[in-house]
Amino acid sequence: MQPLLDFIAQGREIGFHIVLTRRSGGVSRALQTDPLVSQLRELGASGLLLSGDPREGVLLGGRRGAELPPGRGFLVRRQGGQGLVQIALSDEGESEGGDVSDG
Repeated sequence: MQPLLDFIAQGREIGFHIVLTRRSGGVSRALQTDPLVSQLRELGASGLLLSGDPREGVLLGGRRGAELPPGRGFLVRRQGGQGLVQIALSDEGESEGGDVSDG
């Protein structure tokens, strides 16, 4: 991931998007030691914070993890807005290969 670090700050201008997923356990350490994760945090990247341990500390946009039902989380936007959201998965959109289609 190291070669991508130079492009993160210009992501909006060049159409570069990163989807980073990880377990919340140990994330506070990763925020300090992993260059990609720490740069995303410094730039105020938007993110979805699902259920996690509040003892991990502040993770995204001043918000700590919290025990939440499956699929529920906080959408934290770069502009400072935060809102509770519910994510749903539908089997209807899956093809035989497991990819989600638009139709």
